[in-house]
Amino acid sequence: MRRAEYLRHWNNYSLRRRREYAMSANRTKHTRLAICCLFTLALIAASWVDVAGAGADPVASVVVESQQTAENLIVTFAHPFKKGDIKDTLALKVGTEEIPAQVDVKRRYPDGSVKHAIISTLISNATPGRPLTLDISPSSGGAAADTVLQGLAKEFSAEVTFQFPDGSRRKAGLSQFHLEAVKQNEHFRLIKWLTGPLVSEILVAGPPSDSSGNLDPNLWVIFGIRSFKGGKTARIEVVVESPWVDVPGNIPYDVKVNIDGKEVFAKTNVGQWNHRMPYWLKDKDRNLGHFAGARWRKVFWWGERPPKTHIRYQLPYLVSTSLLPPYDTRQAISEERLERSLKRWDQSPRGILENGIIMAYFPTTGGREDLGPYPTWTTRYLFSQDSRAWRMVLGAGALAGSFPVHLRDRKTGCFFSIDDHPGFSLNPRGTLEKIPPRPAADRPYIRPATSPYQVDNAHQPSLAFIPYLLTGDYYYLEEMYFWANWCMLIQNAAYRQKEKGLVIPDQIRGEAWALRQLVDAAKICPDADLEKRYFDYKVKNNLDYYNRFIEGPDATPLGTYTHGASDAYVRGRSPQERRKWLTMAPWQQNFLAWSLDHAVRAGYTRAAKPRDYFTGLQIGVLTNPEDYDIRYAASYFLVVGERTADKKRYYTTWKELFDKTFRVVSPDTKPGLGGLDYGSSYAHIARAVLLNGVRNNVPQAKEALAILEANLPDLSRVLAQDPTWAFAR
Repeated sequence: MRRAEYLRHWNNYSLRRRREYAMSANRTKHTRLAICCLFTLALIAASWVDVAGAGADPVASVVVESQQTAENLIVTFAHPFKKGDIKDTLALKVGTEEIPAQVDVKRRYPDGSVKHAIISTLISNATPGRPLTLDISPSSGGAAADTVLQGLAKEFSAEVTFQFPDGSRRKAGLSQFHLEAVKQNEHFRLIKWLTGPLVSEILVAGPPSDSSGNLDPNLWVIFGIRSFKGGKTARIEVVVESPWVDVPGNIPYDVKVNIDGKEVFAKTNVGQWNHRMPYWLKDKDRNLGHFAGARWRKVFWWGERPPKTHIRYQLPYLVSTSLLPPYDTRQAISEERLERSLKRWDQSPRGILENGIIMAYFPTTGGREDLGPYPTWTTRYLFSQDSRAWRMVLGAGALAGSFPVHLRDRKTGCFFSIDDHPGFSLNPRGTLEKIPPRPAADRPYIRPATSPYQVDNAHQPSLAFIPYLLTGDYYYLEEMYFWANWCMLIQNAAYRQKEKGLVIPDQIRGEAWALRQLVDAAKICPDADLEKRYFDYKVKNNLDYYNRFIEGPDATPLGTYTHGASDAYVRGRSPQERRKWLTMAPWQQNFLAWSLDHAVRAGYTRAAKPRDYFTGLQIGVLTNPEDYDIRYAASYFLVVGERTADKKRYYTTWKELFDKTFRVVSPDTKPGLGGLDYGSSYAHIARAVLLNGVRNNVPQAKEALAILEANLPDLSRVLAQDPTWAFAR
């Protein structure tokens, strides 16, 4: 993508709108007055539904629960829709009463119908214990006359102050950031996110500066301001990042946040690690500073803080949009397991740059709640719609910022695009474009660029997609972008074919989870964002690769992913054996089969053939009992081929696959599907993939599923405890 296009994305006010703003504000130098003018202008309605035109039957509904009494409560939430359900805009009703709805449509289907929208509404007389059902109906009323809200009731300010170890100080101010962005200062960015008569939100970003106006070269601060009708309330979001590729190390500092001159947050020694030290750090190095590539977020309120609310969604409808996996929405979940998960969350480290319940060292082995299509804690929320579980999902999504995957381009302010830098890789041995750290002589306090976290693709959770899908918060949208882009940046530039963004070679599970990240970003990017085209292109390139594989000479009649074969499962044996046997994990291939089905559900039909090919392995080991003992149908690894005279030969019969694995290489493996009381066991993962196969009419998938389920006792109870793979027929 061209640099100018990125700048147009961030500064998405047109030149004409900027001129109009300049005329209305008279380019005042009074920064607080400018903020008030900003809110007045930003609250011009863009999509204010004329509910008188709404008479259609509801397509979905949500339940709003308030924890406090409020006469006029403004609620904002996001909602996805099935193709064709909302052709133009939508209307809301409580019973037979039509209520106001501000609709910020972020994504539409190719036919023009609404795919994802952020909805704001005004609820009268909200009362604790009296949930309100909001019915969502299509409307053809369009936008009513523009409504302009008054600005904030009084002037206010927001400021972040940094104190560095050498005694220097730098500040970031909301008012100044906004003025610089409107003046098109290349170092500052402005984006308008919500616009209407109920809620308006903008984001302004830039570097902090010292008293002489010198800009800090390391840190980046984002202010998000969401204003509500009546001018008595504003949500102030502060995000602090160290996002530049050329930052020479970690940045230690103390920080304070002031709203209207009042201190609302303070932290000394940001980046101080008070937990178990990872093996690559020494105990004396606990004061790490702000990790390079990490960011943190805090949310504050100015004026009257609105009552806390919780939105309950209809999970069957969410699943019907195909934006979520095909969960079995009739499945109950274990309250005891939910309580246990919540207790873990409450006891976890949740301060800035901490990790909560997210695994710090991604390659950690064993059963984990952060792995799977979506984390187990997320699926428990989806099934239960529990407000406590939702708090955990949002909290983990916010702490996703702690991990060192957040990289921006200094020239654009957007994430570090492989279109603009096709030769760059975070793998020092796999980069064709070297970007050395900038000189740091003027910052003697900078510390080594390290982190207590280690990230990879093979164990990468989805932390931001569900939070963005159901809140529409821009922070979570950017988290999706950062993580998906990192999945490509970490690949050897030549292997990923530069700007094509292939997520190979990797462990098979690494390919699976990276593809999921790309698909989720591509399918929900706002239409106005250039990332929509960017991630769509990368998904298609990866699907082309998988189609070339299944049509190429390395494909087998067994459906094995031979490009994912390695000596990984004969490590520790003699060099001769390691050179000879080609092994792979069938459960990892099931992850890839699921991820390809996930792409099909997102509209990428080209993923169907490789999905069916990879599903064929799981079907085959269950439906060829004369050659393959079904008691080994959910094994840890398989031997899929061997090297002879420097050539590779892959097995093409079920008998040879079984005999070489369990009679030659691993004859001591005991029969049994294993982990039958664990919902994320290999057998239950296999079941989920076979359910997808049945749904898509893959040959013999139905027979294979029947055989497997006959060997899975107490299935409902097991999935109630762990619903990660609780898919429907």
